[in-house]
Amino acid sequence: QQYLQERGYLYQYSHDAIFEKLEKGEEKFYVWFDPTADSLHMGNFIGFMTAVQLMLRGNKYYALVGWATGMVGDPGWKDAERTFLDEETLGNNVSAIKNQFDTILARLAETTGKKLDFEIVNNLDFYKGVWYLDFLREVWKYHTVNQMIAKDTVKKRIEDPDKSISYTEFSYMLLQGFDFYCLHRDEGVNLQMGGQDQWGNLVTWIELIRKKTEDETFVFTWPLITDATGKKFGKSEGNALFLDKNKTSPYTLYQYFMNAHDDDIERYLKLLTLLELDEISFIVSDHMKAPEKRLGQKKLAYEVVHIIHGKTDADSCEKITEFLFETK
Repeated sequence: QQYLQERGYLYQYSHDAIFEKLEKGEEKFYVWFDPTADSLHMGNFIGFMTAVQLMLRGNKYYALVGWATGMVGDPGWKDAERTFLDEETLGNNVSAIKNQFDTILARLAETTGKKLDFEIVNNLDFYKGVWYLDFLREVWKYHTVNQMIAKDTVKKRIEDPDKSISYTEFSYMLLQGFDFYCLHRDEGVNLQMGGQDQWGNLVTWIELIRKKTEDETFVFTWPLITDATGKKFGKSEGNALFLDKNKTSPYTLYQYFMNAHDDDIERYLKLLTLLELDEISFIVSDHMKAPEKRLGQKKLAYEVVHIIHGKTDADSCEKITEFLFETK
């Protein structure tokens, strides 16, 4: 718990008992990503890195790619309904995201010399053979409409006549809860993690599992990472940095972090790299002695590109930057 807090990964949590379990290892947890694009982006990356920290301690990560929830669309903090994706597009997106997980985690396992235990699951599998009437009886009955419309993400869409919400989007949170229940029932997953804007939904799923099984499960959230303007990273915000080099080149990603504000260096190094805290403190201290040399930005940019794209691309970005911008 203290280590997660020191690195900035911990925003809210349901009960501190989960941290003792995680420290021992062999705990199972999950984070979900809806395949609304054929690549993860920096908005997802903090959740990915949080999961890596837990895997390094021997815990197993279930990376849930939400085909089913992707077909519906998350209403969270949006002013209008998302555009539905067809099944072929969703399938292509799922495959692309799986490849990103496999590639990056294999590289990190080699770099750290530790086994990173993970499994990619598709939540479409949870709904095969489930009738609509079954879903009403097994999930809907445990939630009141009063609870659901009280969620901030839904409430603002109901109160504003120009930002209505469809029944489809309204049902999204029920699918989320059923995902957690199925992973807990079938795989023994006891922890779900998400961004701070999902807190209200996450604690609701604990209650669903408790009512159906009397088991205790846990959730915690990480803080949303923002850019220099205060906007959170995400493709719908128009400032997306994708992890696919064909969408965002390694050089573009490198330059983004080369331009990070001095005040953000320490926070970004803790959240987005695997450098130890002592080394980060040394880097920040060295950087602040001569900020104009941008030592902190150079280390940050290199480490982020190294994790996402590998050493060859990181070295290349570093050499190009030195050639173009550094005076001889």
